[in-house]
Amino acid sequence: MKKRSKTTPKSITSLDGKRTISAREFDRLFDEGSDEIDRFIDWSKAEVRLAPAKKPVTLRLDADLLEWFKSRGKGYQTRINAILRSYQRAAGES
Repeated sequence: MKKRSKTTPKSITSLDGKRTISAREFDRLFDEGSDEIDRFIDWSKAEVRLAPAKKPVTLRLDADLLEWFKSRGKGYQTRINAILRSYQRAAGES
């Protein structure tokens, strides 16, 4: 999971205002692909974009860092990719 910035909400309210969940619970629902996430996201302005092609690489990481990512469960390579993409965007080079 990513470290949350001070501007990231700690809780998220459903579109109908009837339910509030923690940001962590929202992330879990999103990661699992749960249909329940639709209560919290307005998809009306969503755009479909093709993901950039993936390319297999060999990358040397510190053993403890790799174990930490793997301990978060399935999808650790996707999370590493997302962190690198976020870093690229933060650097203003996206």
